[in-house]
Amino acid sequence: MTGNIKTFTVVTGSGSPPAQASPPFAWLSFRLCERGMVREAQAGRGGLIGIYMPPSSPLPPGGGIDLREVISLVHRGSVEGILLDLPADESGMAAAGRICPRLDALGIRYFIPEPLSAFARKGIYIIHSAVSGGSLRDMLGHFCEKHGASRLALEIVRTRHDFTMPSRDPSGRFLSQQEFSRLLGRCGGMICRSDELCCRYFTYMDEDRDPHFVMFDDGDTARLKLEEAQRCGIAFAFALWDDWGADIKAPPAK
Repeated sequence: MTGNIKTFTVVTGSGSPPAQASPPFAWLSFRLCERGMVREAQAGRGGLIGIYMPPSSPLPPGGGIDLREVISLVHRGSVEGILLDLPADESGMAAAGRICPRLDALGIRYFIPEPLSAFARKGIYIIHSAVSGGSLRDMLGHFCEKHGASRLALEIVRTRHDFTMPSRDPSGRFLSQQEFSRLLGRCGGMICRSDELCCRYFTYMDEDRDPHFVMFDDGDTARLKLEEAQRCGIAFAFALWDDWGADIKAPPAK
């Protein structure tokens, strides 16, 4: 990908990414669990090596987590840093508390979800692009003021959510692709774009005549989000290949 914002395509599972997937990659190759660091997939050269942890996972007994293999990959120049895909729960906080001080001491670049920033003194904090109110620009500005743009990376989340109107749930209900396609057919082609949220939306009436609001993303809105992040001075972004495929493109260089 080209542009001033470096966008990592996050690849999960074993095997090579599809030919149309764009480097650089973040390879989620290691799973953290009670048995320790379990390697589940090989990683190619370049990009980031990823450690992921399912929510509420038990940690290995004892105080330490064996990071020797991932640290070796960085020191050999096989990858340029580490992606810590940790949940923002007690197990994720415990894992961050064990891992981050070691990486801080070694001066290794790593990325970690922003809710775990208190445990990551030198990490780069990942914030989500999903916004249900206000504007993406205001949200990015808040985190830039809190941490500084150089300490942030934006995860381009593919929104596809249904909200009742008026909505008391800021998250709405996630729609499967099948549900979304069915509802899209009911909107009569009346699709709008919110420049504040950097997403598309439409409305429909359900069988009980209750109004609904559906917010969703496509390749165009993903580029809008990347452009907003780039405008703020954020240098990194992530996009999960399983969610986006070839729809994700970096904005042109300024």
